[in-house]
Amino acid sequence: MKIIYLIVIITLGFACSVNEIDSKPEYDSQSELWLVDTTKMTGTKVTEAFPMVTEPDYVIANKAPFVNFNEEKAIVFKIKNEIYIYPIWMMGVEVVNDMLDDVGFAVTYCPKTKTSYVINRKLNDNTYTFKASGLLYQDNLVYYDTESNSYWSQMLFKSIHGPQIKQNPVFIHSFEMNYNSAIHIFPDAKVFINYPSNKENFKSFTINKSNTEGELVIGIFDLKTKPDVLPVLNIDRLPEKGVYSYNDLLVVIKKEYQFLNVFNRVAGRTFEFHDDFPNILKDNEGNIWDVFGTAISGPAKGEKMERPVSFIAQWWAWMGIYNSFDHLNDK
Repeated sequence: MKIIYLIVIITLGFACSVNEIDSKPEYDSQSELWLVDTTKMTGTKVTEAFPMVTEPDYVIANKAPFVNFNEEKAIVFKIKNEIYIYPIWMMGVEVVNDMLDDVGFAVTYCPKTKTSYVINRKLNDNTYTFKASGLLYQDNLVYYDTESNSYWSQMLFKSIHGPQIKQNPVFIHSFEMNYNSAIHIFPDAKVFINYPSNKENFKSFTINKSNTEGELVIGIFDLKTKPDVLPVLNIDRLPEKGVYSYNDLLVVIKKEYQFLNVFNRVAGRTFEFHDDFPNILKDNEGNIWDVFGTAISGPAKGEKMERPVSFIAQWWAWMGIYNSFDHLNDK
């Protein structure tokens, strides 16, 4: 993996590896089974607008610049012992593929619905390469894999067309937080930089206030509260910092850093907020837990908390894709 300084990217412009496949799967709503109502999809075929990124470039966080549009966020996640920071304004490509040792992963972002998550590229013993398709379902990203030509709805979190239909991707836990805070708190992280580095273009892209009629809401897929409903939390109604608990769910918030993360509670333990970022939780046994859900000190040192499939989208987007909700804030 290439580690280079941002000034090189500014000089060269587009430094990512772009691999175009020879043939593009045509979008034909009548030819085969689709899992969704295709009248609610926009677009006609996979376009050349989105390059296939398979060899992203990074700069080490302590060499990455602070930005002057201070509200900008980044996607943060950890693969093995490597921390990655993907600035939201770099995600105009919408899907990025990478590999660390034997772990392939893809980062996805939809600028319309403000939704991000990371998935494992390995599924059923095969490794897939993903790309934005040029299609949207209910204004949300539809990506596809180039190996089976299956289409995947980001917010439905499943394949909606092709050989993988109804298959769920494999979730790699990530969270969003303020970019400037992230590069300060994780100085050794890899910062994704291989999309064109014109700050003014990025600024107009990321601070575009279209579709602001919906609040940001997090949906939690692994929490089963009622049949056929999606548990959701309105982020605006959560406290400025602290822990929100519901049954076996722990939601940790620090809005100063635009940070929110979700964990499954460890049986037999009670938790309180530990305001020493990136360490965020303390339990009744004296263990301290970090933002990735790892006990960094105490008798459980090295233990990891399980984390549910959960991600953020604007409220209007959730309502367009799902029918029933359990509003945990109202309890």
